[in-house]
Parts: sequence; C-alpha cells; structure tokens
Amino acid sequence: MDISTVIALIIALGAVYVVAPMVADAYHRFRGTKVVTCPEDQQAVEIIVDAAHAASTAALGPPELRVTHCSRWMQRHYCDQKCVEQLR
Repeated sequence: MDISTVIALIIALGAVYVVAPMVADAYHRFRGTKVVTCPEDQQAVEIIVDAAHAASTAALGPPELRVTHCSRWMQRHYCDQKCVEQLR
C-alpha cells in the first residue's frame, strides 16, 4: 500500500467516524416543527428549520440555521429569523 492510499483511508475513516455523526445529530436535532418565541412581538410561533441545510453545514462548523416555514409569515414573510438562536 502506498502513502496516498493510506492517507485516503484515514480521511475516509475520519469522515465516517467524526463527520457523519455530527451531520446526523444536526439533522435529527433540527428536523420537525419547533415552538419558539418571536423576538418581534414575544408571541409563541411554530417554525420549521431547513434540517438538511443545517446538517450539511454542521460538517464544517456550527450548523447554519434558516427557517423554511413560520406560523407568522402570513403577516411578516421577510423577517430576520433571529428566533433560530433559541434553538442553539
């Protein structure tokens, strides 16, 4: 076995044993409907976070959270999504 093969195997093992569990944890933690307090009016709202995006960004650092649905979006679709900070 040459050195490049050994390095490739180490990288593959790292991906399987380190990165994959982090990605899976982020996906499971952020999927589904969450109830948070809207920072604008202090009312409880239901949000859905893009769990796939959170999981894919968790491989490189803290997951990036973005809301895909909010129960208040009928009144205010373009909010700044600060409510996701409550999920960290």
